Amino acid sequence: MPAKIRTSVLRAFYAAAFDGQPESPIAFRDASFDEYYELLRIRFPNITRETAARESMRHGKDFSAMVAAGGAGSVPTQAERVSRGIARQAEVDLAAVADPRVEKLIVDRNKLVRGWEALGRLASLDDLSVLLCKTNDAASSSKSRRPLRRLYVYECDRRCLRAVLAATTSEEIDVVSLSAPLDLGLLADQSLLARLYISAPLVTGLGRLGEPPLRILALGEVAIGPALDGLLARVSHTLEELRLRSTAPFSPSQLPTLPDLKHLARLRVPVFPEYRREWIDFAIGRLDLRCDFVASTPLAGAAVDVAEIHRGVDILRVRAKGKTRPTFEIAADLASARHAQDASWRGDNGDLQEAVEAAARKAKRKVIWSSEADTFVATAPDVETCRWIIDRALGG
Repeated sequence: MPAKIRTSVLRAFYAAAFDGQPESPIAFRDASFDEYYELLRIRFPNITRETAARESMRHGKDFSAMVAAGGAGSVPTQAERVSRGIARQAEVDLAAVADPRVEKLIVDRNKLVRGWEALGRLASLDDLSVLLCKTNDAASSSKSRRPLRRLYVYECDRRCLRAVLAATTSEEIDVVSLSAPLDLGLLADQSLLARLYISAPLVTGLGRLGEPPLRILALGEVAIGPALDGLLARVSHTLEELRLRSTAPFSPSQLPTLPDLKHLARLRVPVFPEYRREWIDFAIGRLDLRCDFVASTPLAGAAVDVAEIHRGVDILRVRAKGKTRPTFEIAADLASARHAQDASWRGDNGDLQEAVEAAARKAKRKVIWSSEADTFVATAPDVETCRWIIDRALGG
C-alpha cells in the first residue's frame, strides 16, 4: 500500500500524526486522490473509494468528481440473528434461561451470575458479551465448552472472567479491564484464538499465552521488553496486525522482533514525541506496512506499573482513580514457581495462600487475599510486604 504513495506525501502524513493533526488538511496537503485513499486506508482499512471521495471535503480536498455517482452499490441485507439480553438482575442462573436457538447473548450488569457451564448447551450461540457482572462460580474446565466466533468481556471481576473463559473457547476475544491488571495466562488454553484485543492498566503473563494462531493482536497497556518479544516471536508465523499501548515511550529499535514478523501488514503504536524521527523513518523504510500513529491517552481507570521484580515475580503498583496512596499487588502463578524449585511440593495457589496467610496473620501483616487455583493474588500497602509474601511462598 504505502508503495503507491510518494515518500514526501507519506512523510507529511506521518509528521502530522506526531504533531497531533492526523485529520487536518495538512496531513493530506499534496496527496492525489489515489494517495489520499491509500492514506485513509491506513486507519480505516475497509473504507471504499466512494466514501473516501465524500470525506475529502473535511480534509481540505474535493475529490467528489473522481467517483461516479452510485458506484458504491447496495449493501446486501443480512438475515436477522436470534439475540437475547439478560440485564440488571440480582441473580441469574444461566441454566434456567438458556435457549438453544440464541445466536447472540448479552449478559449485562447482573449482580450475580451462575451456571456458566450451561453455555455449552447453546448449540447456535456464536457471539457472547458479558458486561459488569460478578459470579461465585469457580472456574472449572468443561468438556462441553461452547465454541464462539466472538467473546466480549467488559469490567467483570477476576472470578467472572475466569468462569466465562472456562466455559467457552473463541476465535475473537475482547477483554476490557479498567481497574485491574490482566494476566494473559487466563487465555492459555484458547486454541482457536485468531484475534485478541486486551485493554487493561497493565497486561502481564505474556509468556503464558502459548502459540495461538493469532492474526490480530492488540495489547494495552504493556511493558516493552523480552516478554513481549517472546510472545511476538511465537506468533510471528501468523500475525498480520499488531496494536500496542505501552507503559512507557518506546522506539522501533526496542521491538527487535518487528523484522521477523513476515506477515505483518498493519502496525498501530502511540505517538511519542521523543521518538518522532525514529518512527517516521521506520515507517518510510517499511513500505510493506500500514503504520498508524495515534494519540497516547491514559485509561479511565486505575494506573498500574511494575514497581519491582522480586525473585522473578512482578510486584505491581496500583494507583486507583481518586486515591493518593498506591497499593501493591502480586498476581502470579506462584505454585508453579514453587514446584519448579521444590519438586516434592504439592498443591495449587489456593493451598499456597492458606499457608502464607497463616504466617502473615502471625506476623501481623496487613494483606488482602483473593487467590484461586491458577493465580496467587495478594494486595499489600507496601513493596516490603510483597517481598515478604513472595519469600514465604517460594521458600528457600
